[in-house]
Amino acid sequence: MPKNVALNLLWVLWGACLVGYVVYDLFFYLLLAPTFFLIFILINIMFKKKISNHIEVSPVTNSALQSTASTPPTDTAKTNTIIAVGTKIKGNINLDGDIQIYGAVIGDIAVNEGTIRLMRSGQIEGNLTAPHITVDGRVEGVCVSEHLEILENGRLHGIVKGSNFSIKKGGIFIGQSEITDESAGVLQNKSKPAVIVNQEKFTAEEAVADTTGGSK
Repeated sequence: MPKNVALNLLWVLWGACLVGYVVYDLFFYLLLAPTFFLIFILINIMFKKKISNHIEVSPVTNSALQSTASTPPTDTAKTNTIIAVGTKIKGNINLDGDIQIYGAVIGDIAVNEGTIRLMRSGQIEGNLTAPHITVDGRVEGVCVSEHLEILENGRLHGIVKGSNFSIKKGGIFIGQSEITDESAGVLQNKSKPAVIVNQEKFTAEEAVADTTGGSK
C-alpha cells in the first residue's frame, strides 16, 4: 500500500512537471508572438514612410527636368536652310544662318553670319555674298566672301572678291580674283522673295531661255 501511494505520487509529480513544461512553453510562445507582431508593424510603418518620402520628392525632380527641357534655345543657334535635289528657285535669297544647296538657284544669295555650301549636285546662276562660301558644284556669277573655297568637284565662272581664296585639286576657276578687305556684310544686296518650283529639272539652256523671256 505505501508503495502504491509513492508510485501514484511519483506519477502525479511527473504529470505536474509535464504540464508545467507545456504551460511554460505555451506562455513563452504567447509572449513571443505579440513581440514579433509589434516588430512587423513597426517595420511596415517605417517602410511606408520611406515610400511616401520618395513620392513627394520625385515631382520636384521631374519639374526641374521639365523646366530645363522647356528652356528655349539661345539666340546663338544658327538656322540651317537646305535646298534639296530637284528643287529649282527663281529669285534672290537673303537669310541668316547656313544654307546648303543641292538643287538649282537662279538669283542672288546673301547670307549674314553664316556659310553658303554649294553641294556637288547644286547649280547657281547669280551672285553669292557670305562670310564663308564653299563650292562643290557649279557657279556663274560674282562671289563676295571673306573665306571662299572651291572643292574637288567645284566649278566657278565669274569674279571672286575676298581676302582668302583657295582651290583644291580638281576644282576649276575661270574668271577674275580681286583681293579686298571689305566685309561680305557691307556688299550684300537686298533680296526679293524667292519662287520655289519643286521637282523641276534645271539645265543651263532653261536658264538662258528664262533670261531671254524675262527681257522681252
